[in-house]
Amino acid sequence: MFIGKHENLIDLSPWQKRFIEMLGITKPITFIREPTRIETLEVPGQGFGLGRIARGTP
Repeated sequence: MFIGKHENLIDLSPWQKRFIEMLGITKPITFIREPTRIETLEVPGQGFGLGRIARGTP
């Protein structure tokens, strides 16, 4: 599932496609164009940032 920044978005950019491919993601991308209720939403923790997570996290 992918929520774009504007309603006219119809496809990922080439770099986004390549990045998803590099991550090994093989599931199809579905664009959400209207309010949608999700039964289960998996949200990972922040992978890197400032302070104690500056070097990244597992």
